[in-house]
Amino acid sequence: MIAGNIQNQPFYKKYVDKSFSCPGSDFLHHNSFYCGNYPELNTADLELIKSCYTRSINNYIVPDYDIPAPYV
Repeated sequence: MIAGNIQNQPFYKKYVDKSFSCPGSDFLHHNSFYCGNYPELNTADLELIKSCYTRSINNYIVPDYDIPAPYV
């Protein structure tokens, strides 16, 4: 997934005073991995991203998190 709850980002809080309940977005925000992508990435950049991703997945422990309906 490439998105989560934008309301959790500092810049959003700077410009918007009101927040809304977004359980699906919160689930993605806390359980997804985001990796930026752009044309200037070279082989060394991709290898670094691959290494970080692999290390992260290998060390991942599933947290106790109530998955909101309808995502169960």
